Amino acid sequence: MKRSVVRGAFAFSMLAAAGSSGAHSVESSDPMRKLVCEAMGGVDVTGEGVLTMGKDVTAAAVCQMPASQTASRNAAASPSAFPLSPVTVAVHPPSGNLVLPAGETQVTTSCAADLHIPAISGMPSVSAGLSTVKCRGYNTPTNSSAGCSIDWTGPTNVTLGAQPYGGRVVVNFSCVAFRSGIPTVMDYEYRDPTYPRLIYQARDVTGYLNIAR
Repeated sequence: MKRSVVRGAFAFSMLAAAGSSGAHSVESSDPMRKLVCEAMGGVDVTGEGVLTMGKDVTAAAVCQMPASQTASRNAAASPSAFPLSPVTVAVHPPSGNLVLPAGETQVTTSCAADLHIPAISGMPSVSAGLSTVKCRGYNTPTNSSAGCSIDWTGPTNVTLGAQPYGGRVVVNFSCVAFRSGIPTVMDYEYRDPTYPRLIYQARDVTGYLNIAR
């Protein structure tokens, strides 16, 4: 395993140990979040936006990823619900198989969005837009998502014409798991305030976390 990944995992465990729930006015720069995002090849943008965490969320780090030649997860990009918008996004709710050590109750996962905007004549090479990411996990026996929820609204830059995507935003978080399977749901929105045509919205994209102990 790469040393940077190990440092990133350690940094996230330290974030979880110090975490608390609720609406957060986070520092613009945090060394632990910085390590988490650098391990992924991105930069920490958590403090550039507004973060709200449910009571069962113990840590969070929001990372902005650069334009990439290789998508990190397979998912079909869907067109915007707005007919004139050229923005397509692959939305990734928390999903996958996780193994927790005996006695451990926290799961670490992420929700992400891969954005593609084609090159458009008369527009700049980078769209400086705003992302709104809302993720929730139904982590209790009563199927409540009130505690395992995280919202972030903040800046996201997208390079026009880059393939397969021109920008990526990832919300990493740890959440207490009270059950072995957690259905998840993600909402995502992107808006460029300078170019209103560049807009995207997706609602109720579902995933599933299967947890083995």
